[in-house]
Amino acid sequence: MEAKLYDDPETPIATVILVQQNTDPRKHDYKENLKKLMDLTDEAILSLPYKPDLVAWPEGGTELDLRYWTKPEREKSHWGKVIGEFVEYQKNPGTWLLTGTQDHKMVTLETGKLKRINFNSSVLIDPHGNIKDFFHKIRLVPFSEHFPLDKVKFE
Repeated sequence: MEAKLYDDPETPIATVILVQQNTDPRKHDYKENLKKLMDLTDEAILSLPYKPDLVAWPEGGTELDLRYWTKPEREKSHWGKVIGEFVEYQKNPGTWLLTGTQDHKMVTLETGKLKRINFNSSVLIDPHGNIKDFFHKIRLVPFSEHFPLDKVKFE
């Protein structure tokens, strides 16, 4: 029996698939983790009688910087090809995908030099494989994502 949260037929309902590959992306090959997520996503989608509205992958789902590796000048590199395969895959399920990734932005310093600032992020990808938006994590996990007092000099 299917559980109903709302009895009001006017209330919009979204179907979301949450995928967790149960492997540590830092301890396994990146392509292996990505393939596992894709396989689990395909299996979950096939189990439904209709397409879900959104698939959500974990924080380490696509740990590579998608903005960087999807640039045309990098598409023929090893990681550019890996991310290209991922973007092509995203066109198949026909649904939105929310996943963790790295992101960056370039800022111009007062000296005129460019500086790259990196972010732990989430990215929203449309059913056609297009990046729609990023969310940059505001509070990083101490000792895992940043090191407190890293600028302090101890004597």
